[in-house]
Amino acid sequence: MEYICPTIGCIMATIMFAAPVQDLRKAIERGSLGSLNPFPWVAMTGNCLGWCAYGYYKSDPFVLGGNLPAFVLSIWLNSGAAKLQFLQKWIQHKEQLQLQQQQITTTTTTTTTADLVTVPQERNLLIFLFLWAVVLVYVEWFPQLLLFTSDPSVIIGVLVNFNLVFFYGAPLEAIQRVVSSGKSDAIHLPTQIMTCTNTTFWALYGFAKHDPVIYIPNVMGLLLGIVQGLLRCIYPATQQQQQQQQQHTILNGEDEDDDDGNDGEEENIHAHSLLT
Repeated sequence: MEYICPTIGCIMATIMFAAPVQDLRKAIERGSLGSLNPFPWVAMTGNCLGWCAYGYYKSDPFVLGGNLPAFVLSIWLNSGAAKLQFLQKWIQHKEQLQLQQQQITTTTTTTTTADLVTVPQERNLLIFLFLWAVVLVYVEWFPQLLLFTSDPSVIIGVLVNFNLVFFYGAPLEAIQRVVSSGKSDAIHLPTQIMTCTNTTFWALYGFAKHDPVIYIPNVMGLLLGIVQGLLRCIYPATQQQQQQQQQHTILNGEDEDDDDGNDGEEENIHAHSLLT
C-alpha cells in the first residue's frame, strides 16, 4: 500500500499535470489564449513547490517525485501564457498607435509601453513565488519562532493545503456553471476519470502513512471529482464538446492542421487534480 499506491499516483499525477499542454499548444498556434484561464497554472507552480518542500522535509520520495516534474512543467505553462498575454497587449498597443495617427490626436493611449513590461501571468507568478520563498526561508532559518510547532513540515503542509483553495475555485465554478446552464460542457470526462483515480491512490497512501496533510486534500478532491462526474452523467454535453473530448483523448500530442480554434474549458478541471 505504501509503495504501490504512490507509484501509481505519481504516474497519474504526471499525466494530469500534462493535460493543459495540448490546450496551450493550440493557443500558441492561434496566437491567443481564447477562453483558456491560465491562473490555475500559477497556483499549480505554488502548489507543486510547496509539495516538493513538504516531500523534502518528510523525506518522502513519492511526494517529491509526483510534483517535481509538474513544477518544471508549470514554469513552461506560465511562460507560454505570459507570451500570449504580451502578444495581445502589443497588438492592442499597435492598434491604438495606428488609430492615433489616423485621427491626428495627442490623446495618450490606454496601453503604454510601461504596461508592456509585465503581464498579469508574470505578476501573479512572482507573487506566488515570493510568498513561498518567504515561507521556506522562515521555517528553515527561524524554526524557534514557529507559532504552534517546531516541525517545519507541519507549517508547509498547512500552507500547501491553503494553496489548494485556489485550485478548488475552478471545479466549484465549473459545478456552478453546469447547474445554471444545464450543460456539462465545462466538465472534461477523461480528465475527471484520471482525477478520481489519482486522488484515490494518494488518499490511500495518506491513510497508510497516517498523514492528514496528504489524505485530507485528496479526499476533498475525490469528492469534487465524483460530484462533477455525476453532473456529467446527469446533464448532457453538446456534440461539439463531446467531439473535442474524443480528440483530446485520441490525438494527445499529435499535430492537427485542421484545428478549428475551439479549446473548450478543460483548463477549469485541472485545478483540483493537482493535489499532491
